[in-house]
Parts: sequence; C-alpha cells; structure tokens
Amino acid sequence: MLDQKIQMIAMTRGGQSLHSATKCDAEIQTYTSCLIPSGYTEGDSVPVVAVKVYGNDGRGITTYALLDQASEASFIHRSLAKKFNLKAEKVNLILESANRSASKLQSRETIITDKLDIQLKVAPRNEDVQDWKHLSDIHFPQVELEEILILIGADNPDAFVTEEVRPGGHQEPWGFKYTSGWALLGPTSIESNNNVAVHLLQNSKNYNCEELGLQKQLNHSVLPRRWFERYN
Repeated sequence: MLDQKIQMIAMTRGGQSLHSATKCDAEIQTYTSCLIPSGYTEGDSVPVVAVKVYGNDGRGITTYALLDQASEASFIHRSLAKKFNLKAEKVNLILESANRSASKLQSRETIITDKLDIQLKVAPRNEDVQDWKHLSDIHFPQVELEEILILIGADNPDAFVTEEVRPGGHQEPWGFKYTSGWALLGPTSIESNNNVAVHLLQNSKNYNCEELGLQKQLNHSVLPRRWFERYN
C-alpha cells in the first residue's frame, strides 16, 4: 500500500546501461546494473538532472536523479527517504519542473533501497559545458546533497519527454532538456582509456521471484571475454 508521498521538483535554472527489476506482490527482487564506460577523463556523462525533493511538511532538499529508460522500476536511496521520515518500502513521487511549465508526474511505485551505487562523476557540471559552444549557455544548479540518490525508470515514461536537443559532433557531448531539466550525454573531455565503471544495485527479499542477474545479461552483450575474466 502506497500511503506516503514526497514531491520532487526539478531545478531548471538557466556507454550503455542494463537494468531490470522484477516484482512479486509486496516482495521485491531487483538486480539493477548501470554500466558506464569511463573512457574519458572524469568519465562520460549520462542523463542526470538536478532535482528538489519535498516532504509532506513542505521542506525541500536538492540532489541528483539518474534518468534510466532501461530500468523497469524507480528507486530512492534510503538515506534521502529518512530525511523525510518515510518508512514504507515503496512511496509515491511527484515530479515537475521548477517553473511549473509541465504537468506533474506521479510514479507508480518508487522503491526505497539501501544500495544505489552510481558514481557522482557522471553528474553534469558547469565546467563540462563551458568549452563546448553548443552547450555554453546551459547552467547546472548546485545541489545540497551531491549524490545521485534517485533513479527514475521506465515506469515513469513522462520523465523522458525531451523538450530540446543540442546535438554535438563526433566525440562531443549532447545536451538534452527533459521536463525535469538539462542533462548531458557523451564524453566531456578528450583523454581516453579502456576502463568500465559498473554500478550494481541488488535488493533481494523473495528468492521465488524471477531473477535477471547481471551475469546473465552480460553474457548476451557485446563485451569481450577478457572483460568477464577481469571482473568475475
């Protein structure tokens, strides 16, 4: 029963991911993996937006949210949920732009999790765009909690509506303006290497649920065999 609500308002001044989540009634079995190639200094950018989260008392906290169409579910880190005294395992989220220009979005279910290990280096920074002419007028606001504490998945399709696109050239970042604010996608610097950052969220409460594990997904991907030898 979803009996608690928090409100998330976007601050809009101014690789590849593999996700799956399975649900069995009140019990949740999730395996969420975000593979982010860090082939560039400071890592490549993925769709991360600065948001403001409001509790029932009207108090707001700013942080980052990852928009991930490959995740079947949405998540909020328990550390953020505790700040609003949310005790249920699943809560409602309401997402809207800061200027109230878009309709409010209510997620079906947002799962509170203890593990949302997404590296902060993928969050957008103003210095990431100052050297790119097509992005130089975009401003990314400061946040109070400099962590990615929310993941918005495909269960909230309205969050992925794109209002504007700033295309870049070869090996240049692109800018995407979602209803929740601006985000970057692609390399933001030019030095490269072959490292891959893997972020794994696992929340297991019911072993009778269908399991779509990281290894099973990777076995069907295009990653070379030496990747498995290195990380397994």
